[in-house]
Amino acid sequence: AERRVKAGGASVLEQSKAEIEYAASQVIQSEQKQLLVSSRRSLALILQVPEDTLPPVSGDLYQLNDLPDFADLKARLSENPDWAIWDVKMERSQAVVDAADAQRIPNLNAGAGWRRNEGLGDDAFVFFVGIPLPMFDRNQGARQAAVYEQSAAMEGRRSNEIMLERELSDVYGELSRAHTHAYAIKNSILPAADKSFEVSQQGYQQGRFGYLDLLDAQRTLFETQKQYIETLSQYHQASVNIERLIAETSATSNQPQRSINHD
Repeated sequence: AERRVKAGGASVLEQSKAEIEYAASQVIQSEQKQLLVSSRRSLALILQVPEDTLPPVSGDLYQLNDLPDFADLKARLSENPDWAIWDVKMERSQAVVDAADAQRIPNLNAGAGWRRNEGLGDDAFVFFVGIPLPMFDRNQGARQAAVYEQSAAMEGRRSNEIMLERELSDVYGELSRAHTHAYAIKNSILPAADKSFEVSQQGYQQGRFGYLDLLDAQRTLFETQKQYIETLSQYHQASVNIERLIAETSATSNQPQRSINHD
């Protein structure tokens, strides 16, 4: 804009507008830098390390892998701690039922020994067996309570399984949508926006387009790039959530991998 003003091809107003846009972008950049500093400080607190010793965090934001198979992920839900803990509860409740059943069986008492009968003047070998008759209390109350506890554990486990399966389904849907959207932006929308801005920039310098045309093309390109980054962020966040659900890292990484490199 400054070159066009000096060449007499544009008014000073266009240069002022361009300077305003540039100043606004500097403000946004400064805000993002402050957000980065704040995020690193929070990460240092989580890791319980001094901020100046925090190791660099790296990653490829623009890499997308093949979508994992949903059935495979669902089968691996049993690795989730919230899923596994119910198996322990089921084993414990079964042990309580078994113990209650064991207490229902009366204990058998037996013994043997010699006995002297002074009246008859002889000795005898005596053997006896005793068994209580549970006519009134057969430990029914304790066993019924154990059965109820076991039923509650079974219902709790099933309810937890349904909750985890539903959460996995929701997160997998987010992963699929972000994956598809990111590819569409990268392969179709972003190249078109980039081409439009390039043509507008050349046309503006040559005086064939006005400043507003250039500004509109530039904003479209920037918004597309921003949307692309946000979509990639959603994809990676969904990937992390799936890894959390199945308690396994690299859950969404399949071979061969397809990567997206941002030029």
